[in-house]
Amino acid sequence: DHVLPVTGVLAGMIRRNGTPAEHITVIPNGVNTATFAEAPNAETAKRLLGLSGKLVLGFTGFMRSWHGLDALIGLLRAPDAPSNLHILLVGDGPARPDLERQVRELGLEERVTFTGLVDRSAVAGFIGAFDIALQPRAVEYASPLKLFEYLMFGKAIVAPNQPNIGEILTHDENALLFDAARPEDMVDAILRLAADADLRSRLGTAARSTISDRQLTWPDNVRRICAIATAARG
Repeated sequence: DHVLPVTGVLAGMIRRNGTPAEHITVIPNGVNTATFAEAPNAETAKRLLGLSGKLVLGFTGFMRSWHGLDALIGLLRAPDAPSNLHILLVGDGPARPDLERQVRELGLEERVTFTGLVDRSAVAGFIGAFDIALQPRAVEYASPLKLFEYLMFGKAIVAPNQPNIGEILTHDENALLFDAARPEDMVDAILRLAADADLRSRLGTAARSTISDRQLTWPDNVRRICAIATAARG
């Protein structure tokens, strides 16, 4: 038998529960390049969403309170936050009602968009509009799908500095990493990117290259699994 965990962190947990290391191969999640190849470019995506001229900070996925998304909304009140910064939250989840309440209380309805649930085929169009893509705090052993989608689009990513995320991202190379225990670190990283178009471009280019350099696509994963199965048959 062979076990295929999605992160090295999860592989370590499996080893500690008695599975021999030689029976474990880490295969991270990946991305469907064909789907994302059909997405509009950033300016077109913004225009289609009514966000032309905005600097878009985006998130996709299930919204939970421990993600710290409330800090995103609060940063719009920061004195050094660009006046054209717009938050685009794609998805749903138990934290959404509280986030919407926070937006109303701060009078930020014109600067934050909640899409609610969207069809999977439409996600690419929303990510395409992002200038900065947020991967918030994640389960310690997870391989978040949104992360690979952000990489594929060549987005400037802000993500937590935790071991599973560090298996894919390197600080100041293909993302900016923040201390997940300090919400202000996430805000500082976002504001740094918001103020520096060259940095966003550099990180975005490196992010896109990460997919091909590391072969982080579903077809690549199929080839890895087939090779493992062939080797097992001897």
